[in-house]
Amino acid sequence: MKLENVALQLGLRVDGRAVTRPICLDWEKLCEGLIGVVPSIGMQKGSIIKLVWFREILNEELPNEPTQLQLQSYCRSYIIYLTGGVMLLNKSANRVHLMFLNLLIDFDTIRIVGVQHVWQHYIERCV
Repeated sequence: MKLENVALQLGLRVDGRAVTRPICLDWEKLCEGLIGVVPSIGMQKGSIIKLVWFREILNEELPNEPTQLQLQSYCRSYIIYLTGGVMLLNKSANRVHLMFLNLLIDFDTIRIVGVQHVWQHYIERCV
């Protein structure tokens, strides 16, 4: 199947710049740097992490006046949780690949239009 066919069937854009990042990383350092927490023992296996770990992070309340870093960490956790638990389910439906976290390093480079397009597509699929 060609990329154009996939684009037509799913309604996703395939033009523009590709979104890529290296995937051979120190995953614990990546989690610590972007989420602010290292995964607890048993939550991570290689580059795959259990969604329950992100759910635990999201269940913690943010301070009344969170810092920019706390907000970004929370947003990254929420986006990864939605990615693995809603949009891109795997066979077990309880794990997500950390390569998606690597795409959320710099919020300034994330294109909101692309995020809106993904959500629009997801909502249309649900209706």
